[in-house]
Amino acid sequence: MGFEKAWLYPDKSIGAVCYGEVAIFFRKTEVKINPNVHWVHTSNIEETYSELKSRGVIVTEDLEVKPWDLKQFTIADCFGHVFIFHQEID
Repeated sequence: MGFEKAWLYPDKSIGAVCYGEVAIFFRKTEVKINPNVHWVHTSNIEETYSELKSRGVIVTEDLEVKPWDLKQFTIADCFGHVFIFHQEID
């Protein structure tokens, strides 16, 4: 998705990646967790959509205007975590 490693604790138990102003923190665990849903606001949804598609990210729900006045699309990572990118409609 274009994120870069921001930092990693010396024992590799916690760390973060960043992309612009977005940071995602990760914590190592031995327990299997259920997939999470993350809402990510963007100020240019078309550009974000195009960039992620060009990187080969699997889009599970295409870019569209929703009845709740958001333009959004959805992707999922290899662990089933869902990321919904959205932008308010002016």
